[in-house]
Amino acid sequence: MKAATQAAANLQPVRVAAGTGRSRIAMNRRQVKAGDSDSPLTCDENNSSQSFGKYKTDTPVLVHEFGGVVRLGANPMGSIDDAVQIVRLDTAAGRPLAVMIHYACHGTSLGGRNSRVSGEWMGRMQEYVEKQFPGGGAIYLQGAAGDINPRYVGGLDSNGDNIENTWALGEEIGGEVARVYRRLLPEPWAKPSVQIESAEILLPRQYRELLTDFTATSVKVPTTVVRIGDLMWTSFPGEMFNNIGKQVKAGSPAIYAHVMGYTNGYIGYFPEQKAYAEGGYEVAVTHLDPASERIYLRSLAELMKRFR
Repeated sequence: MKAATQAAANLQPVRVAAGTGRSRIAMNRRQVKAGDSDSPLTCDENNSSQSFGKYKTDTPVLVHEFGGVVRLGANPMGSIDDAVQIVRLDTAAGRPLAVMIHYACHGTSLGGRNSRVSGEWMGRMQEYVEKQFPGGGAIYLQGAAGDINPRYVGGLDSNGDNIENTWALGEEIGGEVARVYRRLLPEPWAKPSVQIESAEILLPRQYRELLTDFTATSVKVPTTVVRIGDLMWTSFPGEMFNNIGKQVKAGSPAIYAHVMGYTNGYIGYFPEQKAYAEGGYEVAVTHLDPASERIYLRSLAELMKRFR
């Protein structure tokens, strides 16, 4: 409430421009094991390691993995959403005011073994951008990152926690933000049209959860869509897979569409339907039935019809 009050008290005319760059600091994290193997490494070294945490042991056992199974790890051939979406806001006099940066990627370059406080790669990115354009603030908006990690993840793929890697990721994407920012030419906004629509989309619950409560057949998905001129933000209360996020943006009636993941609550992972046949962590823990993708996109399309 305090933040909203302060914002309302400091309203001012702005110049606005939007654009898109590209970054590959992200990596699909649904790794398919190439072949059978025996190793003391576990399916998730951050949460179930034999060398760290509650399962630490001086006599580790060999863990058998099967070729073809999906585990958390780097999948260079997997899809990501590489769009770095920028909204630049200047004062009426043309001075830097703020930049909104939208990108789909977990902030997990430092893994579960790390006990230091940091802003992760996105904090370093914001710091880098703010130094490039003094006077302006950088705001990071998380996208559909349910199946996307940074290129480096502490505790996975034999990576350790290395703050230098974290800083390098942030500065790499920060450089792309700065490149796009510089070529944008903000224009005055004279009373842009503003429209906000909300709905509670219902999605089917996983069959296994019905065995606990057969009456709880649906999961509520509070959804808000905000459109300001050519800009649009669609909220989702969880971790949406990137391919679903790209479909949401493609179905938007606005030129510059953004998916706001992890917003207005949390319902967990939202895998795309084909992922259920592949297996893996996100599919194992999701509350949503495989049919949810097509039901969600159909419901969201109906909500989008309300926009002028």
